[in-house]
Amino acid sequence: MIHLDYDARNRLHLNRQTSAAPTATAATALLSRTLETVLARARLTAQPRQLAHSNIPYSYNLYGKNNVKARVYGTAGQTLGF
Repeated sequence: MIHLDYDARNRLHLNRQTSAAPTATAATALLSRTLETVLARARLTAQPRQLAHSNIPYSYNLYGKNNVKARVYGTAGQTLGF
């Protein structure tokens, strides 16, 4: 049987295994290391930003009085009532 494993430098390797299958603990550890690597790379590439009204890809206007009724009109004509 062949399974994936990481070495001390976080490099992925294919290893042959003589037993029928890796144990649940080994599979859980591999998944945990894989997720840690993915999340670490995401943290390195993520740009810190704050969402502002100018980031929204459509313009909107709110109509109504005192939370009684309001509608959001998008530029394409969609209406959301709430």
